[in-house]
Amino acid sequence: MKISAVFKMKSSKKLNWANKFIAGIALASILFTSPAMAQERKGKYYSDQEYNKLIQGGFLERSNFYPDGNSGQLQLLVMCIDRGDAATLEKLLDAAPDFANVSEGFSGCSPAHWAAFKGDTNILSVLVRRHADIKKKGTNWEITPLHIARDAKTAEFLIQHGADIEAKTGTGQTPLMWAAKHSNSEVAQCLLANGAKLEVEDKNKSTALYLADSYGQTNLARFLLSKGAIPLNSGKHELRPEVAVGSWLTIDEDFPFAQGKLISGYPDHKPNHK
Repeated sequence: MKISAVFKMKSSKKLNWANKFIAGIALASILFTSPAMAQERKGKYYSDQEYNKLIQGGFLERSNFYPDGNSGQLQLLVMCIDRGDAATLEKLLDAAPDFANVSEGFSGCSPAHWAAFKGDTNILSVLVRRHADIKKKGTNWEITPLHIARDAKTAEFLIQHGADIEAKTGTGQTPLMWAAKHSNSEVAQCLLANGAKLEVEDKNKSTALYLADSYGQTNLARFLLSKGAIPLNSGKHELRPEVAVGSWLTIDEDFPFAQGKLISGYPDHKPNHK
């Protein structure tokens, strides 16, 4: 849809509230998918100068106009989790307590998802003290933080603080299945040590072993077999590709918590902050 068409829609006297909302979404889509704007947002996001500007600009204080938190505080939240800045996060949550459970627009991901993805138990400790819901589901796959735990230490932390070890995604996949798909043997071992079930099937009747094999994770498949997984019956399953649908975090995959990265399981270890 062209910008002129959006404004034409907005100027119509017969426009109802539903159409106004659609027009706004369409305009936002045009603006936020602009390569120039995406590049500008990325530049600001990775800038330490911008980070310090937010810290010093009053965003660590409670907003009188937006007591539940404002957009600047949300940007600061994402930036300090990416940087592992637990001290700043503590101050920010003093100013905006509800941000411990804030959801990113369309994907529904929470700070606990981002911290688990980074493997940052210091940040998770702050969030847990602030009553973050570590069972919360996010992304179009409805994953929990445990599904995308970076390593065994992170997985163990989440489990010890009440994460559901058999939580299922929208397609019925457990954290063990996700570890199997991504060849994360240390997380798989942690999950099994805490009682994860090997033979749970997702909605396609696939087990963790089948998913490991289907995704070419040979070593992980051998590991599961060594732990007692039942060998695959040839032809039992049919691999169905998983498909992603929209999130504002997919606009620029250079953002550390873009939905595509959360799903692929490969975070940036050393963001290129400037």
